[in-house]
Amino acid sequence: MTEFFILAGIITYAYLSHYVSYSLMKNRILKEKHWELNVCCGKTDGGGVNADIFEHKELPNFRLIDDIYNLPFLNKEFMTVLCS
Repeated sequence: MTEFFILAGIITYAYLSHYVSYSLMKNRILKEKHWELNVCCGKTDGGGVNADIFEHKELPNFRLIDDIYNLPFLNKEFMTVLCS
């Protein structure tokens, strides 16, 4: 029975830390800063070019890319990049 509570605690901690770091902190950072390129944007508008291998929903300045390791952009084309 003790193992169950330990496992439940680990799962709860993992969920809460993910929620805080991904949901709360990411949204706070996105509100404070403009990103010229947002790679693996998902549903997040970084404010500049939004690039992903899958189009989740309509985003402004969206670019569908084939490979996140070989981006179709010039070297030093962007000053600020977010990879989420």
